[in-house]
Parts: sequence; structure tokens; C-alpha cells
Amino acid sequence: MKTYIAELFDNRRHELAESPCFDERSGVTSYVDITRGLIFRINGSSRTEFSLGEQVGACVPCEDGSYILCGTKALYGFDGHEAKKVFPLDHVFEPWQRCNDCKADPSGRLFIGSSSYKDGFEGGNLYLWDKELRVLEADTGIANGMAWNGDKFYFADSREHAVFVYRYSPDGSISDRKVLFKTDSGVPDGLCIDGNGDLWVAIWGGSRIEHRDGVTGQLRSVIELPATNVTSCCFISDNTLFITTSGLDLDGEYDGCLFTCKVDSIQAPSYLASRHFLIH
Repeated sequence: MKTYIAELFDNRRHELAESPCFDERSGVTSYVDITRGLIFRINGSSRTEFSLGEQVGACVPCEDGSYILCGTKALYGFDGHEAKKVFPLDHVFEPWQRCNDCKADPSGRLFIGSSSYKDGFEGGNLYLWDKELRVLEADTGIANGMAWNGDKFYFADSREHAVFVYRYSPDGSISDRKVLFKTDSGVPDGLCIDGNGDLWVAIWGGSRIEHRDGVTGQLRSVIELPATNVTSCCFISDNTLFITTSGLDLDGEYDGCLFTCKVDSIQAPSYLASRHFLIH
């Protein structure tokens, strides 16, 4: 089994960096700092920062060059300068819930994971936003990484210490849930898929990314990091992963920093959210 060593990309510490996305059209890498409610965008040496004013689980690129911000009180359209509410969530979420990982599916619909952000409370749902909000999977613990490959949908529920694989239908529905793999050490968090259909899974509490076979779940390689809580990753070129970590309640030198790692893999197409589905 091959072991990679991640390289430090930026030594600035984040509380809870998460949900990185790469827009191939613009070359912009975006991610959020969940607990601080911040959205970051990086393009070469240029870096911008925007404060939503509430906890934000994800910043999802859209077909028209804008973004959907998945917050605590609402979903917001974001043009890079201003966030405008497009769908309220206060009638959907409990007072202790917020969006967690969220991604666009192959048709541009939005898959929304929710979770608790307060101690003593647990749980949320996995939703699909397709002009209306519907529950795809109820009572998830901590909704995390998502990926698609043909008729397969992958989903990490951190509370279950598992990554699941479902049958994915063109209408966005999912069925026939199976456990792809479980972790013995650390917790599956965010993930991405490569051009071979393999998964790259961030392991919270494990200081690593696990490269897993997308069919069998077998461990194929590992990326080691000098940060305890690895939160997510995405490809920013054919063989380079961009990796986020959390520094929340930790004091390690690199906890909360950003990393990259070149791997023996190819990049899979990334999906963009469609405003046709999101705003009506």
C-alpha cells in the first residue's frame, strides 16, 4: 500500500475549514470555515474572504459563475460580493441544526446534509433541493462527504463511522443503501471521487486521507498529514488534492491549515449547481 505525505499549502489556521470545491472554468478553489461563517476563494496568489454572519456548511459553485451558500438560517445566492437569501431553512431545521456538507449532483440539483452544531444534540437529514426540499435519508448523524459515479451515490455519515453506497436514479432519488466500508480508527468526513471511480476520504481524528476502491471499499493508499482532524478534499488538477483541516479546540502547529498532495490518479469531472433547480 502506497503512503503519500501532504505538503503545507497555507499555514494560516482555520477553526473548521471544510467543503472545498474547484471550478475548472475559472480555476477558483473555494472552501468555508464553518464555525466562523467565512467563505474563501483562491485563484493563484489571489485570495478573497466573505463573512456570511452565520455558520455555513458549504459554498457550492453554480453554472452561471455564482455560488450557493448553505447556511444555518437559509440557502443564499452569492455573486462574490453579496449574499441574498433564496430559501429559508428556519422552518426546516431545528434551532440546533445547520447545513453541513452540500454538493451539486450530476443534474445540478443540490444535495444538502444537515447536522447539529450544539453539544448535547444529534442528528439531521440528507435532503435534495429540486425546486422543493425533500428528505432523501432521514435521521443521519453527521451528514458528510458525497460523490457520484454513474448510477452510484456515495455518502459518509460520520456518526456511523461509515461510507455508504446507494443506487442513484436520474431523478435524484437514492435507494438500496449498503455499507462500502467502516473505519476502525478515526471518522469518515468529507470526500471526493477520482476519474477511476475511487474515493479519497478525509479521516477526522486520523491525520490522514484514505484512498478507497469505489467498488469494494478496499484501502488502496493513504495520505498522511501533520494535522489531527482532516475534514475534506477535492482535486484541483489531474493529480493534486487540496485538503482542509480543523483547528477547533486543538493547538497543534498545523491543525486548521490547508494542504496539497500529488497522487497517482486522474481528476473526475466536478458538478455545478443549476440555478434552474435552486431558484424559482
